[in-house]
Amino acid sequence: MGSNTRDQLQAVPDKIETLITEKRFTRAVDILSESLRILNQPEFKNMGALQDVSIYLKNQETVIPVCSELIGSYYMICLLRNFIITCISSRHIV
Repeated sequence: MGSNTRDQLQAVPDKIETLITEKRFTRAVDILSESLRILNQPEFKNMGALQDVSIYLKNQETVIPVCSELIGSYYMICLLRNFIITCISSRHIV
């Protein structure tokens, strides 16, 4: 783990922003979790070059999961709505 990992970590904010734009919240959470795990390793913990990345990721730590939950809830509401519509429609046909 050297400069290659550092470079990959520095690219994470852009990757996460792209995933959020694409509404791929689950993948964004995966990358966020893995990046935070790496940043908490002793060799990266106090690396000045990663301070901005660390701050960004810690800020995103609460935002992304909330968005993911909202999308999941919206999806469930749509499924329930479609189910209710189907049930009502089939009752009128019979």
